[in-house]
Amino acid sequence: MTVDSIISCALAAMLAACSAGVHPVDRDLAALRAGLVGGDFEVAWAGLSAEQREVLDAQAFRNALENDPQIAEDLVALIDQALEDPGVSLSARITLEDGRVVVMSLVEGRWVLESPATTFYGQATPREALVSFLDAFEAERWDVMADLVPSKYSVQDDAAVLEKAWSDPGGREVIERLIKIIDEHLYDEIEVQGNRAFLRHPEGQVTFLREGGLWVILDFD
Repeated sequence: MTVDSIISCALAAMLAACSAGVHPVDRDLAALRAGLVGGDFEVAWAGLSAEQREVLDAQAFRNALENDPQIAEDLVALIDQALEDPGVSLSARITLEDGRVVVMSLVEGRWVLESPATTFYGQATPREALVSFLDAFEAERWDVMADLVPSKYSVQDDAAVLEKAWSDPGGREVIERLIKIIDEHLYDEIEVQGNRAFLRHPEGQVTFLREGGLWVILDFD
């Protein structure tokens, strides 16, 4: 375990403490600082994120800090800076179940959304595009769904066309049945072949197309 690796682990702990929102930020950082200064490495290790604790067990963490005391000193200096500098900004990255990331910042005592609203309906991957489609349909965001239409099928007002087609009881029944099937297989393997991708399910497949770096839905076969 290198010095840089240990510092990275501890920095992850500081960020986890800052973004937890359960206790005041200074209390979390102070607890981590006390563990480092007092040689209570169990306390310091407990301040690591769950992911880091899986990678670095408590004994390995202790050994690294005991073998190189400068690591703990550097970390304490960073914590002191965070505690004393009112200009330090705090942020949190929240990873949703489907892999999308929401970025938030602590501003005047409350968390605010930093991610542009448009990125919530992402198209960076085929699965992200499909999740965006499902969420947009549920929210009746026809404008968002219009962004998932391939350019060769696009018309002057895609949103209005989709709203008319899928607000009609007959059309809505068909798409809702399809969505139920897709939802059950949402996390199945998606095969990517160049600028096309395929999610196969028992009754057909969803075909995706990459246009300008973003994925759209070409067809629900």
